[in-house]
Amino acid sequence: MDSHRDTFEPGSPPPPPGVRPDTWRVALVWLAGLIAVLLVVLIVVLVAGDDEPGIAADTSFTEASSTSDPGAAVTTLAASTTNAAAVTTAAAATTAAPATTGTTITPMTIAPLSPLTVVPMPVATTADQICPEPDLAGVHPSGWFPTEVSDIEVVDFDGYTRITFVGNGQVAFGCVARYEQGEELSLKVRLFPIDVFDPFPAGIFDIGGFLDVGSEAVNWVESQGQGGGSGEWWFKIKLIAPSRPFTAQGFSEPSRVVINIYD
Repeated sequence: MDSHRDTFEPGSPPPPPGVRPDTWRVALVWLAGLIAVLLVVLIVVLVAGDDEPGIAADTSFTEASSTSDPGAAVTTLAASTTNAAAVTTAAAATTAAPATTGTTITPMTIAPLSPLTVVPMPVATTADQICPEPDLAGVHPSGWFPTEVSDIEVVDFDGYTRITFVGNGQVAFGCVARYEQGEELSLKVRLFPIDVFDPFPAGIFDIGGFLDVGSEAVNWVESQGQGGGSGEWWFKIKLIAPSRPFTAQGFSEPSRVVINIYD
């Protein structure tokens, strides 16, 4: 056997040809350090990646918590709306209670201000018109209840003039209104029963017995004196245009006679 044959001895591998042993050791140390740094970086990256879902979970929890207040507000609003509806329902039930108990609610009626609004208007004509004489038997023991004319009112309306003889009593006058033959400008009115001693206050007519009107249809009203029968008095209405159609009505409470003279 050759005594110069190479024998195996354990240990570190020999450095490459041309490389000093110290340089080889330094390279190994740097390589090991680089590997360690890479491992640390990898671990940090992995840990950071694991933390991100947790942050997202926390964020979602925070958002859910922050959005809980509007839900509570909506619930409160719904509760208040329900309460308001309950109050409204209770009020409606209270209002409708009389109907359920059988109570009849009668609408309020307003009495007319004047019988003029409820008495049919007669037809305007140039013919004689009569206000029925009131039945005084049940009003006055003697069946006689004289009244005086306390005022004469003249009002112009659209299309007609109204002359009202107002009495100071409650019982209606009887009346007759007519044109005398050949006196188309004079409409005469007879009132009864009337107190012939004091048929009207002295201040209504002037000294000559005239009440100047000067309306569109009437010149004046004149006192004509006592009629042929007892307890009656005549008045004359002087018109501007002849033979105007008219109506005559008597009313009570207070007593009055209304003459409408149409244009």
